[in-house]
Amino acid sequence: MRYILLFSLNLLLIFQFSCGGGNSLDIEGDKEAVVLAENMVLELGGKKNWLNLKSIYIRTVSLDMVSGEPFAFEEWINLDEPKFMNHRIINDVHYFQIVDRNDGWVVQNSNVMLMQPDNVTKYLGWYDRFFMHNIKLLAIGGNQIEVKLNGENAFDVFVNSSFVAGFSLNDNNLPMKYVTPGTSQRFNIMNIDEWGEYKGYKYPLKITGENIRAHHQTDYWDAGTMDAESSFEISFDPYKIAESF
Repeated sequence: MRYILLFSLNLLLIFQFSCGGGNSLDIEGDKEAVVLAENMVLELGGKKNWLNLKSIYIRTVSLDMVSGEPFAFEEWINLDEPKFMNHRIINDVHYFQIVDRNDGWVVQNSNVMLMQPDNVTKYLGWYDRFFMHNIKLLAIGGNQIEVKLNGENAFDVFVNSSFVAGFSLNDNNLPMKYVTPGTSQRFNIMNIDEWGEYKGYKYPLKITGENIRAHHQTDYWDAGTMDAESSFEISFDPYKIAESF
């Protein structure tokens, strides 16, 4: 009986390994597209890591392709809810933009203003297209998530039959092109030219694009297993931020 149990256990382990083990994604779609998505998530850190990831901090140096001027940009982003904040300094003035679901604020040094509803909607659309938000979406899965092949080493992601993102992978299963819905029937096309690695995750280090306004070089990237405020010891309260000036 002992040998039968050991043999059965070995068969189970072999089956789990052949099916991706703990990296199998709970998503619908073409078998080949599902395999591409699983390989990508595994290369980016694995399903378990992405399920544990609750928030991120990103500091980038960006080059505005219109003005030609570089600028530094900070972002604190929750991945389980549309709650995020960014910070930029222009002419010695600190600008913070904060979105918490359907509410938004702009802080300019000590001044707090409500964000215009159209801008809140714009930022919520950005959140839906955000690269790491959609990697987390694949890790969480569910029968509303479907993937379809779109060429060699490429697949598209749909949520409730609506297109949300497309990935084209290189030979190492890392995305080299990321496509999301744009305005006026156009697409936002992001090229990921270099990758960084930190805390078991891989993240875009250098981003260019075919129709995006700025090129971005990541200066620092951090991962949080709690919400952004707890992980990075910051406040999303616009009035507390304004008090610091």
